[in-house]
Amino acid sequence: MTTSVMDLDAGEEHATFTLTAREAVIAAYAQSRGDLNTWNYESKYGKLARKTKYGWTCGKYWAQQDINVD
Repeated sequence: MTTSVMDLDAGEEHATFTLTAREAVIAAYAQSRGDLNTWNYESKYGKLARKTKYGWTCGKYWAQQDINVD
């Protein structure tokens, strides 16, 4: 599974991660701040992630939520 993260300010794809949508926007936000210590992303930035109708946001980053198809 890969998740594309959009930069809402630029209106373009920012990065692609092998993470859930929530984890991907948190990672994009953290890395944009120069933080590469992935072990602490959840504890440092998890509270900034917001669920929307169609995905997740964190700062200026958005990713479409995972769609489960049975």
